[in-house]
Amino acid sequence: MELVKPYALHTGDKIGIVAPSMHIVDEQAVENGIATLQELGFRVELGPTVKSKYRNSTAVPEDRTKEIMDFFIDPETKAIICLIGGDTASQILKLLDYKTIRNNPKIFSGMSDIGHLNLAFLARAGLVSIYGPDLTFGFGADKMNRPPSTTSTCLSNAVP
Repeated sequence: MELVKPYALHTGDKIGIVAPSMHIVDEQAVENGIATLQELGFRVELGPTVKSKYRNSTAVPEDRTKEIMDFFIDPETKAIICLIGGDTASQILKLLDYKTIRNNPKIFSGMSDIGHLNLAFLARAGLVSIYGPDLTFGFGADKMNRPPSTTSTCLSNAVP
Protein backbone atom coordinates (compact mmCIF):
# COMPACT_ATOMS: atom_id res chain seq x y z
CA MET A 1 0.00 0.00 0.00
CA GLU A 2 1.30 3.43 -0.90
CA LEU A 3 1.70 5.77 2.06
CA VAL A 4 -0.53 8.82 2.36
CA LYS A 5 1.07 11.87 3.95
CA PRO A 6 -0.95 14.80 5.31
CA TYR A 7 -0.21 18.39 4.37
CA ALA A 8 1.63 20.73 6.72
CA LEU A 9 -0.36 23.19 8.77
CA HIS A 10 -0.51 26.91 8.07
CA THR A 11 -1.53 29.83 10.23
CA GLY A 12 -5.29 29.92 10.60
CA ASP A 13 -5.81 26.21 9.94
CA LYS A 14 -8.36 24.34 12.04
CA ILE A 15 -7.28 21.61 14.45
CA GLY A 16 -9.89 19.20 15.77
CA ILE A 17 -9.47 17.85 19.28
CA VAL A 18 -10.77 14.31 19.80
CA ALA A 19 -11.06 12.06 22.84
CA PRO A 20 -10.76 8.45 21.63
CA SER A 21 -9.66 7.21 25.03
CA MET A 22 -9.40 8.76 28.51
CA HIS A 23 -11.48 11.65 29.82
CA ILE A 24 -10.02 14.96 31.04
CA VAL A 25 -7.71 14.45 34.00
CA ASP A 26 -6.27 17.98 34.21
CA GLU A 27 -8.58 20.82 33.20
CA GLN A 28 -5.79 23.41 33.45
CA ALA A 29 -3.54 21.42 31.11
CA VAL A 30 -6.39 21.20 28.59
CA GLU A 31 -6.90 24.98 28.77
CA ASN A 32 -3.13 25.47 28.41
CA GLY A 33 -3.06 23.15 25.39
CA ILE A 34 -5.86 25.02 23.65
CA ALA A 35 -4.17 28.36 24.41
CA THR A 36 -0.83 27.08 23.09
CA LEU A 37 -2.38 25.95 19.80
CA GLN A 38 -4.20 29.27 19.46
CA GLU A 39 -0.97 31.19 20.19
CA LEU A 40 0.67 29.19 17.40
CA GLY A 41 -1.99 30.64 15.08
CA PHE A 42 -4.43 27.73 14.78
CA ARG A 43 -8.18 27.58 15.22
CA VAL A 44 -9.16 24.89 17.73
CA GLU A 45 -12.44 22.99 17.77
CA LEU A 46 -13.26 20.51 20.50
CA GLY A 47 -15.11 17.37 19.49
CA PRO A 48 -18.39 16.63 21.24
CA THR A 49 -16.99 13.93 23.54
CA VAL A 50 -13.95 15.86 24.77
CA LYS A 51 -15.63 17.20 27.90
CA SER A 52 -17.64 14.04 28.55
CA LYS A 53 -16.97 11.24 30.98
CA TYR A 54 -18.26 7.71 30.57
CA ARG A 55 -16.73 5.07 32.83
CA ASN A 56 -12.95 5.22 32.23
CA SER A 57 -13.40 6.96 28.87
CA THR A 58 -15.32 9.87 27.40
CA ALA A 59 -18.19 8.15 25.60
CA VAL A 60 -19.34 4.88 24.09
CA PRO A 61 -17.09 3.62 21.24
CA GLU A 62 -19.58 4.62 18.53
CA ASP A 63 -19.61 8.27 19.68
CA ARG A 64 -15.81 8.43 19.92
CA THR A 65 -15.56 6.93 16.42
CA LYS A 66 -18.06 9.44 15.00
CA GLU A 67 -16.08 12.29 16.54
CA ILE A 68 -12.89 11.19 14.78
CA MET A 69 -14.60 10.46 11.46
CA ASP A 70 -16.41 13.82 11.46
CA PHE A 71 -13.06 15.62 11.67
CA PHE A 72 -11.56 13.43 8.92
CA ILE A 73 -14.52 14.24 6.67
CA ASP A 74 -14.52 17.98 7.44
CA PRO A 75 -12.53 19.75 4.69
CA GLU A 76 -11.72 22.68 7.02
CA THR A 77 -9.99 20.44 9.56
CA LYS A 78 -6.29 20.10 8.73
CA ALA A 79 -5.11 18.23 11.86
CA ILE A 80 -6.57 16.06 14.60
CA ILE A 81 -4.97 15.99 18.03
CA CYS A 82 -6.01 13.60 20.77
CA LEU A 83 -6.97 14.87 24.20
CA ILE A 84 -4.92 12.28 26.08
CA GLY A 85 -4.00 8.61 25.97
CA GLY A 86 -5.60 6.05 28.26
CA ASP A 87 -6.65 2.47 27.70
CA THR A 88 -9.79 2.42 25.54
CA ALA A 89 -8.68 3.55 22.05
CA SER A 90 -8.57 -0.05 20.83
CA GLN A 91 -12.36 -0.28 21.29
CA ILE A 92 -12.92 1.83 18.16
CA LEU A 93 -10.51 0.13 15.74
CA LYS A 94 -13.20 -1.99 14.05
CA LEU A 95 -15.59 0.95 13.79
CA LEU A 96 -13.36 3.35 11.83
CA ASP A 97 -13.79 3.89 8.07
CA TYR A 98 -10.23 3.47 6.81
CA LYS A 99 -11.10 4.25 3.20
CA THR A 100 -12.47 7.64 4.25
CA ILE A 101 -9.39 8.25 6.40
CA ARG A 102 -7.11 7.43 3.45
CA ASN A 103 -9.06 9.73 1.13
CA ASN A 104 -9.01 12.63 3.63
CA PRO A 105 -5.49 12.64 5.09
CA LYS A 106 -4.97 14.84 8.14
CA ILE A 107 -2.16 15.25 10.60
CA PHE A 108 -3.11 12.97 13.49
CA SER A 109 -1.20 13.13 16.78
CA GLY A 110 -1.44 11.40 20.12
CA MET A 111 0.46 9.13 22.49
CA SER A 112 0.07 6.23 24.89
CA ASP A 113 -2.72 3.90 23.76
CA ILE A 114 -3.40 6.26 20.83
CA GLY A 115 -0.57 4.23 19.30
CA HIS A 116 -3.26 1.65 18.47
CA LEU A 117 -4.85 4.24 16.18
CA ASN A 118 -1.51 5.33 14.70
CA LEU A 119 -0.71 1.74 13.76
CA ALA A 120 -4.21 1.03 12.42
CA PHE A 121 -4.13 4.18 10.28
CA LEU A 122 -0.80 3.09 8.83
CA ALA A 123 -1.76 -0.56 8.28
CA ARG A 124 -5.34 -0.08 7.07
CA ALA A 125 -5.26 3.38 5.42
CA GLY A 126 -1.58 3.94 4.67
CA LEU A 127 -1.79 7.22 6.64
CA VAL A 128 1.41 8.50 8.14
CA SER A 129 0.56 9.91 11.57
CA ILE A 130 2.45 11.22 14.59
CA TYR A 131 2.99 9.22 17.74
CA GLY A 132 3.65 12.36 19.71
CA PRO A 133 2.12 15.30 21.47
CA ASP A 134 -1.45 15.20 22.71
CA LEU A 135 -3.40 18.18 23.99
CA THR A 136 -2.96 17.46 27.70
CA PHE A 137 0.67 16.46 28.12
CA GLY A 138 2.12 17.72 24.84
CA PHE A 139 0.61 21.11 24.14
CA GLY A 140 -0.87 21.49 27.62
CA ALA A 141 2.49 21.69 29.35
CA ASP A 142 2.77 24.14 32.21
CA LYS A 143 2.50 27.64 30.74
CA MET A 144 5.67 28.60 32.63
CA ASN A 145 7.53 25.70 31.01
CA ARG A 146 6.54 25.82 27.36
CA PRO A 147 6.57 22.58 25.37
CA PRO A 148 9.81 22.01 23.47
CA SER A 149 9.97 23.52 19.99
CA THR A 150 9.88 20.02 18.52
CA THR A 151 6.36 19.63 19.90
CA SER A 152 4.99 22.52 17.86
CA THR A 153 7.18 22.06 14.80
CA CYS A 154 6.02 18.46 14.35
CA LEU A 155 2.77 19.91 12.99
CA SER A 156 4.55 21.76 10.21
CA ASN A 157 6.82 18.89 9.16
CA ALA A 158 4.20 17.11 7.09
CA VAL A 159 4.19 17.44 3.30
CA PRO A 160 4.61 21.18 2.47
